[in-house]
Amino acid sequence: AAALAREWEAAGLRATADDSPETLSARVWRTHADAVPFAAVLGERELAGGTITLRERGGRVRTLSRAETLAILCEAATPPA
Repeated sequence: AAALAREWEAAGLRATADDSPETLSARVWRTHADAVPFAAVLGERELAGGTITLRERGGRVRTLSRAETLAILCEAATPPA
């Protein structure tokens, strides 16, 4: 997760890896409470499948490839023209 956060930071995104001992639901709840627009989940299932589960603040949850996730995040971070 830390390597993924560094990769996204290199792409110009703000990213942090939360490897605290809290449950996943507690960590996801905290991201929503802090108004974080996206939470990327990288657990055992995602590692095994080479995917990332992207949870949006509005409630949408998608499982995507790393490239798809990065493209969505970069698009969301780009200010309107």
